[in-house]
Amino acid sequence: MNEPEPQNPFASPATDSRNEDPLAAQLSDLPTRQIRLSAAIIDFMIVDLPAMFVGGFLLPTVEAAFLPFDETGNVIETWYSDWLFVGTAIFTTLFFYLLVEGYLVATRSQTVGKAAMGIKIIRRNGQPAGFMRLVFVRYFPWLCFYYAQIFSLQIPMFGLWFFVRLSFSSILLDPAFLLTKEKRCLHDYFAGTIVVKA
Repeated sequence: MNEPEPQNPFASPATDSRNEDPLAAQLSDLPTRQIRLSAAIIDFMIVDLPAMFVGGFLLPTVEAAFLPFDETGNVIETWYSDWLFVGTAIFTTLFFYLLVEGYLVATRSQTVGKAAMGIKIIRRNGQPAGFMRLVFVRYFPWLCFYYAQIFSLQIPMFGLWFFVRLSFSSILLDPAFLLTKEKRCLHDYFAGTIVVKA
């Protein structure tokens, strides 16, 4: 009868491959924070800035269609005036995002900025992120948060405190999560995504 081989007490413990992180290799070589920032700046320049200009021109048309005017031709402020501003801003930005980034997001899980910097978005489990998750879970809620900050300033008393809290969460806290090991922004945790090298 064959006797079992004696175990080496100095050998490294065996690892169960079933418990290994499927992204272990990619997590060891994530894109730098400078690359992430550069991609974000590119996307801001080609999506957000044009959306701001177009939204500025579009807003008077929206106001003329939905708000009442006095006899001198001036807009009469109503309870929904600020909602029109926020809605126009969100619609314009989302339109530009889908127009400029939509194809790359749908086919390669990349924005223009991320494609230029050689990075892409995937789910934390290594699967493709998917168009709906990237647009309506990762991007759209945070777009609403940003514009809600502006709207909150119009709320008496409550507005300033809400603005401070929301600004901290969406502008400061969100990118601060890049300092973590996996370099995931808060919106990445929210959507279950991670940015890796393409």
